[in-house]
Amino acid sequence: MSLKYKNTKTIDGRTYFKDDSTRILTNLRFLLHEMDVRTEVVGNKIKYKDIFRPGTFFPLKEGEIRLFWSEMDKIRIEWEIKLNALLFFTFLLGLIAGCLCWFFLNTMLVGSIIIGAAVWPFLFIIWGQWIILEINDLVETSCTM
Repeated sequence: MSLKYKNTKTIDGRTYFKDDSTRILTNLRFLLHEMDVRTEVVGNKIKYKDIFRPGTFFPLKEGEIRLFWSEMDKIRIEWEIKLNALLFFTFLLGLIAGCLCWFFLNTMLVGSIIIGAAVWPFLFIIWGQWIILEINDLVETSCTM
């Protein structure tokens, strides 16, 4: 089972979908390469893997961005992010937080488990929202370039 986040954006395009899609895909590929991401373009879809930004930890392994011609002069951009790595990483951070509370704050084992269980979803939600904002910004930037 894979945990995914999907979103859609509709933008105004020109009369030729092929020109707009080529421009947007080229911009997306350029922006993703600046982030040291491996990309693969298949038709009107970009698949990306192993996102890692220097200086920050961006725990995403893969996703894809697709372009569709929805109506006259409209382009629909759909993107999908797999969040399995983020879920695992935040679980480990919650476990570490619980262990640190147990060792350094001398809390009971039950208290440490509660702290770890509270930290895990909090980090997942906060970090997930940050990732979603980053992907939204990436798509928005590629459309305006």
